[in-house]
Amino acid sequence: MPMDTATMTGAAASSAAARITARLDRLPATKAIWSMVLLIALGGVFEVYDLLFTGYIAPGLFRSGIFTATTVSFFGMTGLASFVASLFAGLFVGTIAFAYVADRFGRRAIFTYSLIWYSIATLVLAFQNTPNMVNIWRFIGGVGIGVELVTIDTYISELVPKAMRGKAFAVSQGMCFCVVPLVALLAWLLVPLEPFGLAGWRWVVLIGSAGALCIWTVRRRLPESPRWLAQQGRIEEAERVMSAIEARATADIGRPLPPPGPPVIGDDRVGSYREIFSRRYRTRTMMLIVANFFSTIGFYGFVNWVPTLALRLVGGRRRHHGPGRRRLVRRRAQEGRAGGGRLLVRLRLLCLATRSIVTLGHCRSPVRFSLRGSVASGRPCHFPRHSGARLLRNASIPSRKSSLI
Repeated sequence: MPMDTATMTGAAASSAAARITARLDRLPATKAIWSMVLLIALGGVFEVYDLLFTGYIAPGLFRSGIFTATTVSFFGMTGLASFVASLFAGLFVGTIAFAYVADRFGRRAIFTYSLIWYSIATLVLAFQNTPNMVNIWRFIGGVGIGVELVTIDTYISELVPKAMRGKAFAVSQGMCFCVVPLVALLAWLLVPLEPFGLAGWRWVVLIGSAGALCIWTVRRRLPESPRWLAQQGRIEEAERVMSAIEARATADIGRPLPPPGPPVIGDDRVGSYREIFSRRYRTRTMMLIVANFFSTIGFYGFVNWVPTLALRLVGGRRRHHGPGRRRLVRRRAQEGRAGGGRLLVRLRLLCLATRSIVTLGHCRSPVRFSLRGSVASGRPCHFPRHSGARLLRNASIPSRKSSLI
């Protein structure tokens, strides 16, 4: 029931938050609950897109002459390594220095504004032409992504019942990472080209920044976390939001909701970074640090550095061609596009890879599994009689394999 927020004390706010939590945890997994999870995951889709296009646009950045395939010194700003480092430096600052803002200003607000932050930074990044400016805006965007990373998980955990929290996280993560093959496909199709005179890698970046267009639609349909509102002493707002969620859940199941369980008042003491290294949590903290450290190297390191290896294999040292050579390269590219060679090669690659992946799960023989896996990953690189394939193998233009990777 509504209460006077002006008279709320810390203990009373904790008690109200416990009652809100009990009411939320007894809700069934209805369409209303899942719709909130999917809307939050939609914001995460743009986050993962922005996070993972780094490696896929690397050949385009090299081709545009912005970065080199190798870094001349440890703190060099002209190599692709500085572009990768700028993103992760921004992520570190965003998660360590600004993660608290969601606790202070609310999950819904920070979810929205961090999405706006990195969408604008990505938009500006798409029109930069120097290594320093590309790195600066990548760092700025990384700060917003870092804030969004911690906000999304907190937001979901406070909006769904505890019985379905694991499924909600699994669906959210699965939906977010479904965008990875989309990024790879867009980079493969666009990076080697210059649609409307704009480098293909810039189009890949611009598509990611389009997440800002969906922000206000998502914001209108998502409520603030009732648990966070109650913890802040804003009980009337928490009651109003909780009642709306219960009404939608009741309409979905067509019968009254079960009664809430007894409220459990949690520890309302303010935590600190020092606490995670106390004797009680030290072992778990170190285990998670080690696991995340090596998984980041294994996953993000591999994804971001393979394009650099591909660049070296196709002549990765940046070449300074004269005007005549550049005109020849552009003419060959135009001939390939006019004849439909490049598009045909890409369609054939996509069909072969899709067929191999679909049939991969039916292989019982290790030999067949390996052969079909190689078809999915490397077979489309061999079309020796096709003019489009010869064009793409030209060392002056990054191959479609480097774009795909």
